[in-house]
Amino acid sequence: MTRNLLTDTLKSAVITGSPPVRPRAVATLEWDGLRCEPLLCSVEEELPDPLDAAAAYDGLQLSSFDEVMAGYEACLEQLHQRRRNYQGSDRP
Repeated sequence: MTRNLLTDTLKSAVITGSPPVRPRAVATLEWDGLRCEPLLCSVEEELPDPLDAAAAYDGLQLSSFDEVMAGYEACLEQLHQRRRNYQGSDRP
């Protein structure tokens, strides 16, 4: 039921939800070619090697519920910002 609730909500906002690409991600959210993935664990995003990024905090640490929800919020805000920029542009 929760999955359907999220899927229906994302579809109504014209956001595609699909399985994640990264192993520490919850899902891939996409709108108009922009993709983002909320994460389940804290990683150092600045490090290019995934193993180094995962080890940056003494190994993977599962995020709290609030941190995961903040990750969803940040992803959705990125998509929303893109939509605002798109609507304000001269694109057809």
